[in-house]
Amino acid sequence: MQFVSMPSTVGSRVRDNEGLDIDLAPENIGFEFSMSIAAVRDGDYDEFAAEIDRAAEGLARDLMRLWVDTVDRVTDATGNVVRSSEGPTFEAIYEALSKIEYSLDDEGNLIMPALVMHPDTAAKLEALGPLTEEQEAMLAELRERKRGEALARRRRRRLP
Repeated sequence: MQFVSMPSTVGSRVRDNEGLDIDLAPENIGFEFSMSIAAVRDGDYDEFAAEIDRAAEGLARDLMRLWVDTVDRVTDATGNVVRSSEGPTFEAIYEALSKIEYSLDDEGNLIMPALVMHPDTAAKLEALGPLTEEQEAMLAELRERKRGEALARRRRRRLP
């Protein structure tokens, strides 16, 4: 089988928090697919299905790697990474939530972000136990502040 490079593939450019451009070069993503001549001649759909499944697994793995690497580079460059040597803590999660730009639904309700993390990290976070009253108050204040920021952005939008 022949490798075909798509000339229309372009990279992306992101501006970091210091105003410098970060080039995200295009990457080759692909998969291998092969079957024996006997399987093709005999119309062996089981071998065909197994090979398609193997190729799809490899493609999904490569795409996920590319996606995670790109998100890591962009979030690190734009200053949207929170590092905690102690693992997940309320303070680290609060800092991460503080860096996010929130939006509102059609009724003006704040849309809370989804946090995506490894299951082991989620288990450690859950093991911290319930929030204290002080932590609940901090999150309530954060929600109100983020709602105010989102309302201010909504007021500045202009219709064409």
